[in-house]
Amino acid sequence: MPALVDELMSGDDAPSAVSSSGGGRPPGSSSLYPQQRAAADELAAALASWCIQAGEHIGVEAPRPSGLWWSAPGRKIDSETGEAYLVEAEPVGIRSASALTELVRWIDPLLDRVAAAPWAPEMLADLSRLDAGARARWAVEEPERRVQDIACPSCNAYSLVVTPVRVVGGQEQVTCSRISCGRVLSSQDWERLRAWSVLVARMSAKAEETSA
Repeated sequence: MPALVDELMSGDDAPSAVSSSGGGRPPGSSSLYPQQRAAADELAAALASWCIQAGEHIGVEAPRPSGLWWSAPGRKIDSETGEAYLVEAEPVGIRSASALTELVRWIDPLLDRVAAAPWAPEMLADLSRLDAGARARWAVEEPERRVQDIACPSCNAYSLVVTPVRVVGGQEQVTCSRISCGRVLSSQDWERLRAWSVLVARMSAKAEETSA
């Protein structure tokens, strides 16, 4: 994802205006805001929001990179009760691709613990949807990547390779790189396998809590 966002931000339609605090124009400040940059903002804001939720789930504080755009905190009034409540600053975009790299490095070693959360499948689906949509729309290509934490369902080897979306309307292709196997997973099979892996991780985490 960091490579994708970096490419979206460095596209031909990247904004030329620069704020006094560095980076580009904050999201939503102009009707001419480039669509590629808006996609980068959406991806970054989604990942940052999920990192915050993940941090709250496991009891650690998620990073808040200065390279992200944040909304201003404030007070709102509940329309039903009339009571005022505080609205914290939320991630709304990105001005430096290094911010996304920082978030990925933070959450990557915590994924096994995060997988136990009931909303983990929703997080995975949300980020996958945004990532695939951006790649398909702007033909941003990423090298094939090896899956290191999910084994091939046919040969049980950690040999699955993901080929990202290449064309609009396309889907990820997942294959086993072992010549003796060569299993090809449909998008539905891949989604089920990832969901099953999340479920197994969640059950393992509960078992460890019970035995502790």
